Amino acid sequence: MEEPIIISDDMDLNKAFEVVLSIRSLPEVSTEIAKLVYNRSLSEESLKEILRRHQLKSITDLKDEMLDLILVYINIILNDNKLSQKELANVKLLKTVFKIRERDFYRYRHQEIKEILYKQLARIYRDDNKIDDSEALYKVELQELFSLGYDQFLEFANREDILALERGADVRNLDTVIAPAKYSLIEGEVSNNMIPKEVKELVFARDSGRCALCQSDENLDYVHIIPLTKGGSNTSRNIQLACRQCRDNNEYTEFS
Repeated sequence: MEEPIIISDDMDLNKAFEVVLSIRSLPEVSTEIAKLVYNRSLSEESLKEILRRHQLKSITDLKDEMLDLILVYINIILNDNKLSQKELANVKLLKTVFKIRERDFYRYRHQEIKEILYKQLARIYRDDNKIDDSEALYKVELQELFSLGYDQFLEFANREDILALERGADVRNLDTVIAPAKYSLIEGEVSNNMIPKEVKELVFARDSGRCALCQSDENLDYVHIIPLTKGGSNTSRNIQLACRQCRDNNEYTEFS
């Protein structure tokens, strides 16, 4: 008789998938597979049986569904803002069983992992503007959770690095590879009307690529909250994204 894929004594996984099964919006096939995990009966044969029943050739035909199923599990285990080695191992095992490749989360669920990582990173950065050893380890675990390359993870982590520096953090306490010199523009050393590229990137990430007033993602401009002519600066604190309609309605006088 074929051995189950998932070790049967993992009560934490069982409890997590009890919550997963309470989500009624899951597709039928995802619910069936989640039940296998919950009942500790996930095996190659049981998985193949579900695929046959739904006339699917391979689990890779369910890539979107399996990415979403794992994301549901990840959101559940991150409710306590920490990760155990068992939880990391379970995610790794699920990715292996469901044939999730290294770049799949980044490629197909970029927005979802951005929201998760921003929330987790904001929590550990904003406590004291420092990253201690345990928090640095947690960052590595978050990177591993989504199988992100180093540069891919920095795409998300650097947002909090920059925001922490704006709050007065010392770059040496942030567990980052960004050179301090990069922040000279953000600290207001540029006085002309052109908004520096670095500041635009920061504002775009902070505002999630949407108008700060109405959340539209169309016809966006970078606008000065306080015009330069009235003492405003070119720092990210004084710049936000605004759609054309909100820009006109609020009578912004300077934008780029």
